Amino acid sequence: MTDEHTTGLTRRRILGGIGAVGVASVGAGLGTSAYFSDTESFEGNTLTAGELDLKVGWQQVYYGPNGLEDPEGPIRPRTDDLGEFVNAHPDHDGDAEQSVDTGDGVVNWNDGGATGEDTDVTDVISCGNIDENYADDYGDQETLVALDDVKPGDGGQITFNLCLCDNPGYIWLTLANFTEGENDITEPEGEVDSTPADGELAENMHVDISLDENCNSRNDDEDTTVWSGTLAEAREEVETGSNGLLLSEDCFEGGECHCVNVGWNVSEDVGNVIQTDSVGFDIGFYTEQCRHNPEPCPCLSDEFVVEAGGEQHCVTAVEDDMTVEEFYNYSPHRAGDDALGYTESDRSQLFLYRNTNTGDTSLVMLHDTVDDGSGGAVTFEFDFAGITPGSWSVQDDSGDTYQTDSGVISQADWSWADAPTDGGAIPVDDDPFKIDITPAFNDDADRDPLNEGDIDSWVALSGDDTVVDLPMDEPVSIYPCDGSDL
Repeated sequence: MTDEHTTGLTRRRILGGIGAVGVASVGAGLGTSAYFSDTESFEGNTLTAGELDLKVGWQQVYYGPNGLEDPEGPIRPRTDDLGEFVNAHPDHDGDAEQSVDTGDGVVNWNDGGATGEDTDVTDVISCGNIDENYADDYGDQETLVALDDVKPGDGGQITFNLCLCDNPGYIWLTLANFTEGENDITEPEGEVDSTPADGELAENMHVDISLDENCNSRNDDEDTTVWSGTLAEAREEVETGSNGLLLSEDCFEGGECHCVNVGWNVSEDVGNVIQTDSVGFDIGFYTEQCRHNPEPCPCLSDEFVVEAGGEQHCVTAVEDDMTVEEFYNYSPHRAGDDALGYTESDRSQLFLYRNTNTGDTSLVMLHDTVDDGSGGAVTFEFDFAGITPGSWSVQDDSGDTYQTDSGVISQADWSWADAPTDGGAIPVDDDPFKIDITPAFNDDADRDPLNEGDIDSWVALSGDDTVVDLPMDEPVSIYPCDGSDL
């Protein structure tokens, strides 16, 4: 598959490093300086014009240091407390306050005051006055976020303007490239830190993400909370769930700008446990056209969805320049060397395999590994949509049972001894497609193992080495984004 669906759906990688909070150190009230900096280059993450074009503006404010003070700055941040301007885009005069010169005069972010009753920049900002030279408006920083001397009680907020310049679209906020570090233990931290090898900053940084429905940069009754919790919890949500945080299940209107608040704060009560600790991550945005896509898919166009246990996981295909038959390299009762590189004792796994020469894609299933001293048994019941595989690319072991329904294999019953593997491969070249698998392992399988042994886990593998744990007693679905409605 290419980066664009055949239906014209496309998703753009937006600002892959624009909101990066990189390697950071945080003092805990003892005067230790802190520094938030980007670990990713902004190069290569620019916008691409096309059927769906997302442009991004922002206003960033900072509360602190040492709790809330009274610097000169806006009176419309997330709460009624004062904050200071950090940077903004667009910013026509470079003073860190978001502003647009309309030709009839300059309109600023804070012109609306505390109540937002008068015209401010959110009333005039548009695709026509947001350019894509984001790094030009980082101010005297190399990155969007670069705050030093951050301490317990400090916080900040970025109000993003997400402008869909053409068609209506779904928008995801994405988090990636997390890093954490302890960065040495100070004497005060050593007295309270029981895990000297692990940083605790992510567990003690609270994050709020909300749709700012009236674009007044506050949290009020009109807003919709997208995420609220610690940064560590957000990381877990993204890593074990989808490709990002869907901002709304409803389409964002095209030709309009929408506001999203991303706020953070470090608790005043955290104490010394976070001294010198670091945390880093990238924040970005994806958009996908709503047309022909009634439900948003969490994955990119070159990824597949593995849906299991009420969660959607994004995986990529394992790729090589061999056919799937060559890759699997079946010899009597076992996979060959290439496929054996993916096997593990007492584990059943599935993954998509793509031939880079032809683009042909297959679903590969592998059970157990060779010479591990135990056998096993697995039954998979299949339901296919969008594809009609009359036969499999690979059937590992002619002694296994493959039940057919109208010429289509609808069930596979595998049973093996202590030396072989078992499994097979199904071509899934048609697009879209969807495969539902109802599993049965060990005593629940239709056949008995040839030697005593059990499968202890079932996983989906991704080409980026991600491993997704699958429930062994529940159905699993696999499909590209444009196959979810089959």
